[in-house]
Amino acid sequence: MDARFKAYDVLILHKQKPQVELDGKACAAAGQNSLMALYDALFSQLDVMSSQLLVTDNDFKNADYRVQLGQIVNSLIALRSIPIFNENDAISTRTAPYEPSQANTS
Repeated sequence: MDARFKAYDVLILHKQKPQVELDGKACAAAGQNSLMALYDALFSQLDVMSSQLLVTDNDFKNADYRVQLGQIVNSLIALRSIPIFNENDAISTRTAPYEPSQANTS
């Protein structure tokens, strides 16, 4: 038996806990590719594309950003691409899903 199988057997038999706490924001960011792949697969059945717009609360507070987002959405729709808005987890000020950002709590 080679070393790969021995290491695998040890993990299975001892059910070791991870040595490092997982960062929820990093996990969410890493999962975005899979989420968008699902959207692409589903929307392609309707002969349209999907696109991802990563945003934070601040993107909606600034009037210039809102105008730019509107222009981008219109351009994407003209290209038959459904814009999917996702929170930019890597830089978001939220500490948990669906929680108001820290800037909005005061």
